[in-house]
Amino acid sequence: MDGSKKKIILGIVVFLLIASLTFITIKKYRYPPQKRFQDKEILIIGIDGFNWHVLGPLLKEGRMPNIRKLMKNGVYGAADIDIDDEHLWSPAIWTSMLTGKTMDKHKINSLYCIYKGKLLTFPMSTMRREPALWNILTRHRIPSSFVSFLATWPVEKIYGSMISCFAIPWAFIKNADYLGREDFFKKYGNPRWLTYPYELMDKVYSYIPPAEEIDEMMKRYGIPLSIPRERGMQEKEGHTVITEHLREKFLDSVHTDVDLSEMEIIGILFLSGQVPRMMFIMDYISTQLAVDFIRKKDTVVDAVYIGGVDIFSHFFWPQSKNPARDMTETMRNYYLYIDDLVGQLLEDAGEDTLVFVMSDHGYRYDFESKVTRHDQEKAVFIISGERVKNIGEIENVGILDYVPTILYYLGIEAEGMAGKILKNIFFSLPSRQ
Repeated sequence: MDGSKKKIILGIVVFLLIASLTFITIKKYRYPPQKRFQDKEILIIGIDGFNWHVLGPLLKEGRMPNIRKLMKNGVYGAADIDIDDEHLWSPAIWTSMLTGKTMDKHKINSLYCIYKGKLLTFPMSTMRREPALWNILTRHRIPSSFVSFLATWPVEKIYGSMISCFAIPWAFIKNADYLGREDFFKKYGNPRWLTYPYELMDKVYSYIPPAEEIDEMMKRYGIPLSIPRERGMQEKEGHTVITEHLREKFLDSVHTDVDLSEMEIIGILFLSGQVPRMMFIMDYISTQLAVDFIRKKDTVVDAVYIGGVDIFSHFFWPQSKNPARDMTETMRNYYLYIDDLVGQLLEDAGEDTLVFVMSDHGYRYDFESKVTRHDQEKAVFIISGERVKNIGEIENVGILDYVPTILYYLGIEAEGMAGKILKNIFFSLPSRQ
């Protein structure tokens, strides 16, 4: 063998050795937080539809101890939501909250999307045109976990872990097989779109309890297993009118032929009659997954979305002009359940963790259409922690202010965001060295 060939072979061996060592190093130290972020833990608890009409009276009764603790050690109030009724849909609002950008910028402003020629309820992550908080954290190599937030399917590869909004519903339907809807998994089934890393899906499956155990848990909290038939029919008929109008506008805007006979995850759940069980257990599993990430202590930002309040509000909100006075027992009980979940999250978070509790809207009963509508009023926000001034209730806090404030706390510039930085709520910040 001549000298030139020996050099080539030696070069290849050296390259492979370096590559293998690099791979091992990356795998072993998968998400090493930069030193300047190690004392800045943040916990984000997103509770869809969490509002003061229910929370206020419970606090006055001395209930909700975990939420009360957060309020005692920080600031709170009703968030400003400057969005018209036609766009007051949760996926669009949460996208605004988690990008710090308005809908005209991030482009998720509808309840729908088109996938494989079919109309689906809930937009896909690929529709978003602005970086979300997890993308910004990834860019700065800040390890994070995000669980169950809306419009996160298909899941994105981030510097950390992500459970998409469809991962738990997928596992619930497939595990229980209530309808035997194998066609759903063939048409929309790409398991690698559900979690990142993909192996996390095994963890999701592991947390789904047997049906009888779910029922027992719900009974313990005084939460009904089914939706009242009359109320369910009213809501269905009213929302059909609303959503058909939105669907027509969406289809006019996309200028394409679409198959409207879709059978996707939302439709399956409603047809199966499993909505209360699904939402109850989804909130439980989302919390357990978030607790797992918090306990590992290798993330700087942990975030979890809890969506059951929204669905239960649509079917159990009081048909009253004074909801705080006439709140249903089901809604009160579900809030007590949520407080227990918040307590589990706080138990494993460090004392110096900065905690954000945020919601996207409130509710009002529409006597004309006979449906519970989203409302701009009474959406809860709480910001709590050792470095937050104990001011109590504050005003002029908008849903676009959260991400700029989180980035400010981390020492990162908020680029081109519509919201303001809530600098005055802090009396000290962690070192930015």
